[in-house]
Amino acid sequence: MPDGNTWAGGMYGGGLIPAIVVTTHGRRAYTDTTPYNHYSMLKTIEQAWNLGYLGAASDGAQVTSMLPLIAP
Repeated sequence: MPDGNTWAGGMYGGGLIPAIVVTTHGRRAYTDTTPYNHYSMLKTIEQAWNLGYLGAASDGAQVTSMLPLIAP
């Protein structure tokens, strides 16, 4: 549940850094401009392995899954 801590990158965001996804099954030469954060990575792992969500990873309004980056 959001706790009202808003930063420049969004509620749970921060600085902007590049992320490179390396996978043998995902898209090739794909560029995505969706803002992700460490909660996005956590949410992606939880979805991929059918786990329950921990903490802020369940915040669908602020946290976007990275699963489309690794799905074929």
